Amino acid sequence: EIIMGSLGGVRRSGFWSNRLIPEVSAEIGKYYLERGDSLKALSYLRQASETWQKADANYLKAQEVSHLLGEFQ
Repeated sequence: EIIMGSLGGVRRSGFWSNRLIPEVSAEIGKYYLERGDSLKALSYLRQASETWQKADANYLKAQEVSHLLGEFQ
């Protein structure tokens, strides 16, 4: 009960949608870029970028995703 209650609290706190999911999307996007599948990479990188639109300007992951998306243009 203690473990499941804690996990449920984390899920409801926004951690999954605001932090973990965009980070995973960014990593999957980079993986697809390394494999040469730019269409799939673009989709995942855009997903991460949309979540991080209002991120702190010094947040390195958001900067990296923005840079990678800039290479597509």
